[in-house]
Formats: sequence, structure tokens, C-alpha cells
Amino acid sequence: MTLHELIKQYPADKFDNIQVWVEANPAYDFKGSDSTIFLISQPFDDSGEIEPLTLQEVLDFAKELEVSFEDIILKCEYELIELKSSEWHENKLTLYYS
Repeated sequence: MTLHELIKQYPADKFDNIQVWVEANPAYDFKGSDSTIFLISQPFDDSGEIEPLTLQEVLDFAKELEVSFEDIILKCEYELIELKSSEWHENKLTLYYS
């Protein structure tokens, strides 16, 4: 799934309150390489509070890559697997491996 396909699915005009999750875990950081954004998300114990990324933070970072959103794919950094589907529930966007 490209970043363009993802944002096209959701007609929201603001993405700053949309939390990004990968499977059952919050995405809390990211890094980029060429046309890929790696979302950093992994299981945690309950010892600390993790603040999930917002979709707006991901979009702002994508602009810095200077690559078309149509070419940017999202992967989970922990598993190194492309994220291929998504589910929207209120202010939470969950991305899935399949």
C-alpha cells in the first residue's frame, strides 16, 4: 500500500489527531529510506506510556523525503514487512501486514 492509497481512503481534512498503529501496537517513531517509511512499532510491557505517532507526523516526514506519495510505501521496521491493508476506527488508523 502506498501512502497515497492510504490517505485517499480516508476523506479527513485533518490528520493531526489520527493515531497510527501497526497491528496491535502503537507506532511511536519512524525512519525513511528512498521511497519507504519504516514505522517503528513493537510490543511493550505495561511499564511505560507510549504516545503513538499521528498520521500528520508521518505525512510531514514523507514530504521531507521529496518522493511522490504515490511511490512511498509503509513497512514495519520491527518485522521489515510491508503494510498492505488498513482499518479506520474513530481517531485510530491500524495498519496490517496482510
